[in-house]
Amino acid sequence: MAFTVEDGTVVAGATSYVTLAYANDYFAIDVNAASTWSALSDANKELYLQAATRILDQKVKWKGDKVDETSALRWPRTGVYDRDDILIEDTEIPDQLKEVVCEM
Repeated sequence: MAFTVEDGTVVAGATSYVTLAYANDYFAIDVNAASTWSALSDANKELYLQAATRILDQKVKWKGDKVDETSALRWPRTGVYDRDDILIEDTEIPDQLKEVVCEM
């Protein structure tokens, strides 16, 4: 399966909400996971990001509605507010979602 990142534009065949570069930056400052993450091959990192994305989309009942019914993933969405009650743009994959993908 090709590693294809959803960027908020309804990318055909998207398999992850997080780029490898984003995840590398995220884990670079995590003292508990930096060495473990950096020891993985890029291919394995991509598999973990895809698996986390799939699990979240299967298990979480997201608020709002999908922007495009045909999109491979359940984001981008419309009518969703973040934890500070700020409307998330329907062309955005929010940082909170990217962070939880990394944490998974």
